[in-house]
This record gives sequence, structure tokens and C-alpha cells, in this order.
Amino acid sequence: MNAGPLNSAAPPVPLAEQAYRMVMERLASGPPGQRLVEQELADALAMSRTPVREALRRLAAEGVIRRTSGRSYVRREVNLRDVSDHYDLRLLFEPEAAALCALRVPPCDAEAIREMEESAGCADFHRVVGTACGNGALGLVIEILSASPLGRPVGGDALALTEARRSEHLRIVDAVRSRNAGAAATVMHEHLEDLRAEALGTLATPGRGRGRIVGGCGGREEGI
Repeated sequence: MNAGPLNSAAPPVPLAEQAYRMVMERLASGPPGQRLVEQELADALAMSRTPVREALRRLAAEGVIRRTSGRSYVRREVNLRDVSDHYDLRLLFEPEAAALCALRVPPCDAEAIREMEESAGCADFHRVVGTACGNGALGLVIEILSASPLGRPVGGDALALTEARRSEHLRIVDAVRSRNAGAAATVMHEHLEDLRAEALGTLATPGRGRGRIVGGCGGREEGI
């Protein structure tokens, strides 16, 4: 009996996620101190207030905006300490996740290795490593940290950044494939330190990073 082709269409993006992305786009082109009002945003985005409210709460939790009064928020300016603290946290968790991947992902697990390789050219690589490490709590922490706007890139040569980060990601994959936990942790640590130095350098450059979210390995401008 022919059941017909499987439906391979991607699932719809939740409204709250759509609102989050659209508000991020507005923040990217706006000035520091930009004011956000829930009802005004809902009208502008042609959405109900519920997904917009969820998006604003998420951005506030991520430290991108701060609440002022009622349902009004303003965009925060990011400083060097914000970015450095972000990478301090990632350095606590991600090298350990990389080491666990090397210990828990067998060389014969072609699917896990393939997913790591395919994500090597984008920031999603870090989430993939967190998922593959086998520790659900650790993976969740890494997913939250790697999704933070504090770890998103802005400025610079996008292609060069992508190639440099992809090369570092592939070195981590090689260490996992060879089951070398020490090397996997070391390369991940070095990679995150490189990202931190790049982020802090961009933020400290006059006219280039003021008030914008910097850092990351996606190789695309997505600052605030």
C-alpha cells in the first residue's frame, strides 16, 4: 500500500520567534537608547500583543533591552564587561561539552559527525556540540548562551570571519572523530578566546562597535 510521500516541509515558525526576529531587526538599525513600546510594536508588526510581549521579555532576559515603565523598554548599550562575562560563562561549559563529545560520540556515529561538519560554517555549531555531548542540562545551557545576542558578530570581513571560524570548528570535529577529549577541549577553549578577543576589539573600536552586540562565528552582521 502506497502511503504517499512524506511531508518534508519545515514546521512553521512560532509567532513569538517571528516577533523576536523582527524586533531584533528593528534594534539592529536603531540608535542606542531606542524605545520599544509593546502596543506600538504589535501594530507595526501586524501581530497581537502576546507574541510581541514574549519577544520583549526574552530580549530583556538576554540583557539586550531593559524595562522602563509599564510595557515600555529601551535598548541597552553593551559594554566590554557584558561581552567578557558572556564568554567567561561559555568557557566554563563548552570545552567540557567538546570533551564529552569526544568520549561519547563513537567514530561509527556518522550522523553525529556529519551534523557537526555541516554546521561548521555557522554559529549553530556550538548548539550541535552541546546536543551531541550527551548531557541534556549542559546542552541546554550551551543552547541558551550560543543564542544570546552577545555572541553575534558585527563588522569585519564576513567571508574571512566565516572561513576562520569554520576552520576552528573543523579542528574540533577532527578531535571528536579521533576521540581525543583533551584536544577537543583545548581547541574549543582557544576558539572561544579568539571570539572574545575579536568581540572586545570590535566593541572598543570607535565608530565601529559602540552600543552594538559583537562577537560570534556566523560571519554575518547582526548587531544591535
